[in-house]
Amino acid sequence: MAKCPVCKQEQYGYEWTTTKSGKKWLKNSEGTWHNCPANQKQEVKKGEPYTKLVTSDFEFCDMCDTFIFKKETLKKYPKLGGKNMEEHKKMFHPNDEILDDIDFMVISEKERDKIRQEMNQPKRKEKYYLLGKRLIA
Repeated sequence: MAKCPVCKQEQYGYEWTTTKSGKKWLKNSEGTWHNCPANQKQEVKKGEPYTKLVTSDFEFCDMCDTFIFKKETLKKYPKLGGKNMEEHKKMFHPNDEILDDIDFMVISEKERDKIRQEMNQPKRKEKYYLLGKRLIA
C-alpha cells in the first residue's frame, strides 16, 4: 500500500515503480499507472474571442470629452453593452449641460464647488473638440 503525494490518498494495490524517465510513480499489478485526479491538468475554458475595435467604432461626445459606441458597433457586437450617443446624451446631458471630471465625482454640489476652487478649475462653459485623435480642452 502506498500513499499518493499529490492527492494524499492511500492507493491499495499500487507500488512505487520507476518510470521511463527515471522518476518513481505508483503502478498496480495489472501494469496501470495511478491516474491521480489532482495531477490532471484542468481544462481551460475559452472565453469569447477578442473583439478589436477601431476609432471608427466610436463617436466623440463634445459635451463630456468621452468616446461612445456608435449604434452600428453595438448592433455588430451586441455583447459589448453600453449606450449609443443618443442614449448617452439623454442620460448625461438632458439640458445640454457640459460636464467635466469634477461633475462625475460622487459628491455633493458644495464639495464640488470646494474642489473647483482648490484646483482653480471653474465650471466649463465651452464644448470639447477633437483634433485628429488627440483631445484638446
